[in-house]
Amino acid sequence: MSRTARRFRRWATLGTVAAATTAALVPPSPAFAAGGCSTYTPQGHSIGICIDNRGVQTNAYPDYYVNNSQPAGCNIVIEIWDDQKNRYGPQFHDSNPCAVGHHPASGSWCNSSWGAIPLNGVRTVHAYFRLTINGTQVNNTTTNSPPIQVTFDGMHHC
Repeated sequence: MSRTARRFRRWATLGTVAAATTAALVPPSPAFAAGGCSTYTPQGHSIGICIDNRGVQTNAYPDYYVNNSQPAGCNIVIEIWDDQKNRYGPQFHDSNPCAVGHHPASGSWCNSSWGAIPLNGVRTVHAYFRLTINGTQVNNTTTNSPPIQVTFDGMHHC
């Protein structure tokens, strides 16, 4: 587990607010132009949900942290939504979605196809996690990352 993930887990366990964890989650870099993380514990399952634009105003990259052990039958998928209730792109997940640790979106998984946004328009988007245990969703619709703003310039940059 990376040093950043260990810090996040320790801080989340201590109940540190999400705003304080944001600085520990993302290594200093010019790519951190927008983004952040929030932590939720639906039914005791501690999950951190994040979004970042990696310095590109047209892109959104979701990722998440699993902060405690999850039971068999667990599945986590990430979605990107806007403030107008539009979902963008496919769901993101990895091959072991409930393992403790950081689950970054790969460099190839991002969204820049903002079809509901007018050309050169700006939209506020966030990442959302859907946690299911044995096929039953255990979180509600408020488990969102902090929002970021994206623009659509008519090109797909991912």
